[in-house]
Amino acid sequence: MFKKMLSRAKIDINILLLPTMFFIIVLSLPAIALAKPVILYTDILTGPNTGGENNNGIYLSIFGKNFGQSNKLGTTTRVYINNTEVASYKYLGTSYGRSDIQQLSIQPGAGVSSGAIKVAVNGVDSNTDHTFTVKPGDIYFVNNVTGNQLTGVIGNINKPFRYPQETFNSSGFGPGDYIVMRGTGTNWAFEGDDSHFLKIYNKLGEKDNYFGIMGYPGELVNIPRTLGGNKVIKISGGTNGHFSLSGLRLTKVEPYTYIPNSSNALHISFAGEAKSYIRIVNLFLSGAHSDVNGNIAIGVADGDGISFTKVLGIHMYDNGLPYEDSLKPSSMYVGNGHDYEFAWNHFEKQNYGKGGMRVKADGSGLVYNVLFHDNIISDSYSFGTMIDKNGGSGFEIYNNTYSDCGSGYLSGNHDGYGCIRILDPKGQNTEVKIYNNVIYNNKGSYAIRVEYDSTIVDIRNNIIYDEIDRGYYAKSGNPTVTGGNNLYFGSAKPLPSWDSNPVTEDPLFIDLSGRDFHLQSGSPAIDTGLNLSQVTNDHDGNPRPMDGDDNGTATQDIGPYEYTGTYIPPQGDSTPPSPPTGLLVVQQ
Repeated sequence: MFKKMLSRAKIDINILLLPTMFFIIVLSLPAIALAKPVILYTDILTGPNTGGENNNGIYLSIFGKNFGQSNKLGTTTRVYINNTEVASYKYLGTSYGRSDIQQLSIQPGAGVSSGAIKVAVNGVDSNTDHTFTVKPGDIYFVNNVTGNQLTGVIGNINKPFRYPQETFNSSGFGPGDYIVMRGTGTNWAFEGDDSHFLKIYNKLGEKDNYFGIMGYPGELVNIPRTLGGNKVIKISGGTNGHFSLSGLRLTKVEPYTYIPNSSNALHISFAGEAKSYIRIVNLFLSGAHSDVNGNIAIGVADGDGISFTKVLGIHMYDNGLPYEDSLKPSSMYVGNGHDYEFAWNHFEKQNYGKGGMRVKADGSGLVYNVLFHDNIISDSYSFGTMIDKNGGSGFEIYNNTYSDCGSGYLSGNHDGYGCIRILDPKGQNTEVKIYNNVIYNNKGSYAIRVEYDSTIVDIRNNIIYDEIDRGYYAKSGNPTVTGGNNLYFGSAKPLPSWDSNPVTEDPLFIDLSGRDFHLQSGSPAIDTGLNLSQVTNDHDGNPRPMDGDDNGTATQDIGPYEYTGTYIPPQGDSTPPSPPTGLLVVQQ
C-alpha cells in the first residue's frame, strides 16, 4: 500500500553539500491528504432550533467517518446547516454502533434554517445529502437523580422532570417534542407502564415533524432490564410512526436471575397496529433473551403495516442464553411489513438461538423491500442473516462483513447454521441480491445456503474466505441462483457452478487476526468486480467504483471495501514506507 502511495508521489531531491563532503538526500513528499469527512446517517430529521439548553434547540447527532479529533470540535471540525454554522458543539467521539463510526452532536441554534448538513474538517467538506428540517417543538429534560415531576419545567435543563413515561404521557407532549434523558451515573429503574420501562403508544407524529426520545449526547444513559418477562421499550398501538429513539444503553442487571417461560423478554418490541417512519438509532443492546421462537434484542412481530422503518448504528452484543438453543430467537427479528433499512449495525457474540438478523413473514403476511447493508456480523452461534418464509422482491444484502458465524454447528449438528441463509418455503418467489460482502472463517455448514425451488438469488462481488474447509455454497431443492465475480479462497471444496467468472486467489486482507478486511495493494479483488448500480458506496462510505489499479478505468472491487490507496489501519501499523528505488544521486 505504501509503495503504491510513493509511486504516485512526486519526489523532489535536494543535494546538500556539507563541508565534510558528505551529502544528504532530502525527500520531499506531499502530505497524505486528509480523508474527506463522510456523513453516513443522523439520529433525527426534524426538531426545534430554539429552546432547551442555552436556547440552542434540540441535539442533532451526525454519524460518519473522518470527523477529526474530539479536542478540535468547533475549531478545525465545524458543522453547517444550510450553509450556516451551528450554535453549539456538544460531543465528538465513538458511537454505540460500529466502532469505526464517530458521533458528532450539536445544537443548531436560532440562526439555522432548514437545509443540508455539512461537516468541514480542516477546510475539507463532507457530502451534503443529509438534511435537517427546523420544526417547532418543546424539549423535556428527564433526570433520575435531580428530576421532579411536579416542579419540572419544559425546556429547562436545570429543572428536569423525573419519569420518562409520565412525561411522555403528558397531554402537552406531541409532534415536534423530544424527551432528553440524562446520564447521571445511576442506572434508570423500571418505573413505567405495564411492566415496561417505557411504553410508546397513543401518540401521533406527523410527516416531517417527528417526536422522539434520546439520551443526552456523550452521557451514559443505562437502562437495565431486571425481570425475565418484560420489554424495556414497547412501541405499541396508536403510535402511528414519525418517531425516533436514540442514544440509550439497554442491558441487563448483573447478576441476572433467569425466569423460565418469560415470553418475549426483549429490549425493544414493535407490536399491534400500523406504524411507519420510525428511526431506531445509536443504541447499545446487551443481555436480552427470549423463551419463544422469535426475537431477543429488537422484535418486529405482529406488525401488520409496519413500514419505512430504519435501524441504524445499533450494537447488539452478547444476547441469548444457553437454554434458548432450541427456541430459535434472533437478535433482530422482523415478522411483517415492508421498506426496512438495517445499516451500520454491529451484531456481535449472538449466543444460541437463531443468530443475528432474521426476516420471517408471520402467518399469511409478507415482508418485502428490505435493505441490509454495511453491518458487521461476528461471533454468531447460528447464522448471520436469514431471509425466511417471505415472498416478494427487494431484499438486498450488501457491503456487510461476516466473520466466525455458525459456531453452534459442531455442538448440536445444526445443518442450517452458517453465515447467510435464504429460503422460501411459501413458494412466493422471494428475490434476494447478495452483493459485495465478505464471509470469513465460517464455522457452520455453509457460507451461503439457498433453499426451495421458488427462491431467486443473485450473488456477485463477494469474498468467501474459508479457513476450515466448510464449503462456499450449499443448496436444497432447485432454487434459481445466478452470479459471478465472487472471490473464493481457502477451501478445497468445489466452486458453485453458477459463478460465471470466479476468482480463486488470496484476497490479501490488511489484518485477518484483527478482522480488518480492507484490501492490500496488489489484491486480486481490486477492480475485478462488476459495476453494480445497487452498491454506490463501500463499507467506509467511499464512492464506488474507483480506479484502484490505475489502468484508466474505474471498476468496482470485490468485497465490501474499495481500495483507495490511502487507507491507514487504525492501530498496529508502525512499518514505515519502503524507501524509493532508482534514484540517481549526483554529487556537486
